[in-house]
Amino acid sequence: MRMSGWLAALVLAVGLTGCNSQEAQNAADNAGDKLAKSTEQAGKAASNALVTGKIRTAIETAADVKIEGLNVDTIDTTVTLKGKALDAKSRSTAETIAKTQAGSEFSVKNELTVGS
Repeated sequence: MRMSGWLAALVLAVGLTGCNSQEAQNAADNAGDKLAKSTEQAGKAASNALVTGKIRTAIETAADVKIEGLNVDTIDTTVTLKGKALDAKSRSTAETIAKTQAGSEFSVKNELTVGS
């Protein structure tokens, strides 16, 4: 889908070659800017997915953490934990694991509830 946007911009740039060279240059610059932005957004999404997966796996495989319905969301540089922790220790440990796995450039929002 991203490729089709890039192709459309390229076709537009090529189609404008009959216009003056400044218009063609502007069209090419706009196409390049759109491609760069799409690439950056795709990179962020992939990075967020990687962080989410690392955290989810680490929490789910920790022997001393019991969470029901674990949900890990990563948006921009914020990781949000949701679900139901068996006890306060599980809630706290899950947050510590998330912070360790995410690294210092991410913040962790712990919305885990505690209950049996």
